[in-house]
Amino acid sequence: HWLGQYSAPRMSGTGASIFALLDTVADAEKIASQTPDRWTTKVATRINRSPLLAARAEFLGAQGLRRV
Repeated sequence: HWLGQYSAPRMSGTGASIFALLDTVADAEKIASQTPDRWTTKVATRINRSPLLAARAEFLGAQGLRRV
């Protein structure tokens, strides 16, 4: 309920964590600094493309292979 005052909370796929999507990193850091002491917080940014896919494409290109 606490996080819901800032944004719609969501649960991770495993249920091990709860997170919220916010507009800016500054907003996330401000909220994280106000989190009750009994909880651990992390501020992260989302990415639209997996770095693993980029590394795979680079590797395949270096090997002269094409993406399948």
